[in-house]
Amino acid sequence: MPYTDRFKIYNQNALIVGYNPFEKTWGFGYGFERILYSKFSVMPHILNEKKTISYGLRFLHLNKEMKVDKDFNLLSRLHVGYGKRLKGKKYIFVNASLNYFMMEPEESIDNYHIKSVVIASGKIFDLNSFIWPGYAVGIQL
Repeated sequence: MPYTDRFKIYNQNALIVGYNPFEKTWGFGYGFERILYSKFSVMPHILNEKKTISYGLRFLHLNKEMKVDKDFNLLSRLHVGYGKRLKGKKYIFVNASLNYFMMEPEESIDNYHIKSVVIASGKIFDLNSFIWPGYAVGIQL
């Protein structure tokens, strides 16, 4: 699906809150995203908005427990996604992301319960930094 005028384009600026019930951790942040819906016709048509492509950048603060951590940490997520419309206005989607995490040197990355291969990427501004791949699969209502 090439990036042309065949798409209906939306910009999304979102406040984000996430919760992991298995580890009892949570995070909050802000994101910028561009969403492209396929356009078959200018007039209303059943094939309009059948597929979607999205990409964007999100910034999150992760909390290790069910309270706000005072320690500085910043997770930046660059992501791209693809979705296909099911019946009605529901979409099934898959996203791939590259995560970049900065945190204070006194903290351990293990405290954040990241379930992926984490690669240390050195220090920046006297903060430890890490990268890892990520994904999301879901249904957009």
